[in-house]
Amino acid sequence: MNNVFRVILAGLLLLVTITHSKADENIDEEIKALKEHLEEVQRENQLQINQLKRKIDELEATQAYNPRSSWTNNIETAYKEGFFIKTTDNRFSLKFQIKSQFRFFVMDFDNKKQNNTETSFQIKRLKFVAKGNAFFPWLEYKLQIEFTENDEITLEDYYVDLTRYEAMSLRLGQFKVPFDRERLTSSFALEFIDRSIISKEFSFNRDIGTMPHGKVFKSMFDFAAGIFNGAGRNETINTNHNFLYAGRFMYTPFGDLEYVQGSLNNTQKPLLAIAMAVALLPDFDAETEGGTDRKNLSEAILEIGATKANVFQYTADIAFKYLGFSGEAEYDMRKISPVDNNIDDVLAYGFRVQSGYFIIPEQLEIATRYAFLDPNGNESNDISQEFTTAISYYIYRNRLKIQFGYSFLLEDNPEGDYFRNNEFAVQMQTIF
Repeated sequence: MNNVFRVILAGLLLLVTITHSKADENIDEEIKALKEHLEEVQRENQLQINQLKRKIDELEATQAYNPRSSWTNNIETAYKEGFFIKTTDNRFSLKFQIKSQFRFFVMDFDNKKQNNTETSFQIKRLKFVAKGNAFFPWLEYKLQIEFTENDEITLEDYYVDLTRYEAMSLRLGQFKVPFDRERLTSSFALEFIDRSIISKEFSFNRDIGTMPHGKVFKSMFDFAAGIFNGAGRNETINTNHNFLYAGRFMYTPFGDLEYVQGSLNNTQKPLLAIAMAVALLPDFDAETEGGTDRKNLSEAILEIGATKANVFQYTADIAFKYLGFSGEAEYDMRKISPVDNNIDDVLAYGFRVQSGYFIIPEQLEIATRYAFLDPNGNESNDISQEFTTAISYYIYRNRLKIQFGYSFLLEDNPEGDYFRNNEFAVQMQTIF
């Protein structure tokens, strides 16, 4: 009897197991079918979304070029670091700024001719800036003109920048050559009243050309490589039929470090930028291309008895900011290889180191700088050294500040000892 009962019980358990297994299989199949249906619905929805996006882009593109469209009825005007006007769809914008530096200086300097002292008020810089975008948010432009001391109006910048893709943008027009960090930093974003003696010697400043640029690898690497006429700003004719080639590469491992001196934002995390740049200017004619941006280079070539030369330049720099402290260091080298026979190559080099610290965060900063320049390694008694100190009071960041600066310059005297130059200046800067 017990055996019969056990057989019946085993049969019931087997039946339940089989039934449960079949139920599980049915559920799995149903789940699989539902997932497949869900994926199909998602694909159809995504297809509809993509079609709608393309339709919107087509309509917006048509609207951007249609002078009869209604975008003119949707304009915003306001003031934010400059007066601006823009359309609500962000396709057109224009911002105006006026930048000025009003200075009083006392300069006591020696030179080869005489001792001299100058004291004067001066409008050192007065600039008008217009910038914004047109047709698309990524089609940017900038116009900057300067009112010079000779009552002339000079074009400094005018370019169009196609910035649709961060990894590859394209700039065309007149702008700063991508070379040394100090020159790429605006004169309105310096810790000191003026740039150092090496920037004045080695910088290419501005030129007319085109420059691909961008940021890659999560914006840690910044690059710019351009080809320019080589004659400097506002020299519209390339008389040498050769070009200036320049490329700059920068590594910022901890985040973007802008071309602004001083730790004005009291940065709570360390920021570091390491960069290098090279430039090649073949067959440069010092007699025919003597523009303001190539004056020092032309004089350097003529002084060694040459008229034409191949010019190669190299620079490397590092910048650091953290908790109100900032530091920069830069090295520059230039090689002039005369095309003329029997004239040796000439090497020039220089460097600068500087640091600043905000005694009162975001308000009061003190900064020091040392710079060294040897314009001709084949000659002796031509070395210059610069010792500069500055105190800056930021009333409204860089847009309104007062700076006090003192520079002591030592220049070799071929007859022995040094020329000693002293310059004190106080400057008020405004950007509105």
